[in-house]
Amino acid sequence: FVDGDGNSLSNVGGLAFGRDGEIYLTQQFGGSNTDTGSTTDTQIWKANLPAVGGEITLTKIGTGLGIYGENSINTHAMDIGPDGSMYILDLLGNIFTVDLSTGLANFVAETAINGVADAKILNAMDIVFDANFTLYAQGSHPEGGSTLFTVNASTGAATSLGTFSENIMA
Repeated sequence: FVDGDGNSLSNVGGLAFGRDGEIYLTQQFGGSNTDTGSTTDTQIWKANLPAVGGEITLTKIGTGLGIYGENSINTHAMDIGPDGSMYILDLLGNIFTVDLSTGLANFVAETAINGVADAKILNAMDIVFDANFTLYAQGSHPEGGSTLFTVNASTGAATSLGTFSENIMA
């Protein structure tokens, strides 16, 4: 992936297909907003298709997701919900919607696993909505392990469905 000036981008992660027919991507640490530790936030990009000369150029949406509390908002995990809104689950367990005209995140809720307020889904790598607006997330459970969750996108209430394990066939 390259930006509008032809510069290659690193740390490009999440993908989401919008109702507008566009493909959106996350670039961790690609935004220009900083927190007290000078860590930059995640940048949202729109893919410009078709590829030209084997390269897909991207259009930057705003300047980054922004700051929540004292932390830059960083994520890999994003999806477009059935309502057409972009949702993200940041690496600290917070759910946001994203304004696709400004690129800024709007806080929705903190995740709370199985009713425990300080048990958040951490380091989420991906989220996806099903047709019934059920949000599924993959992230770290405080008790350990990569876990699959269902999440109420409005309240943050999360239910652990189980941990992932390797199934090695002999």
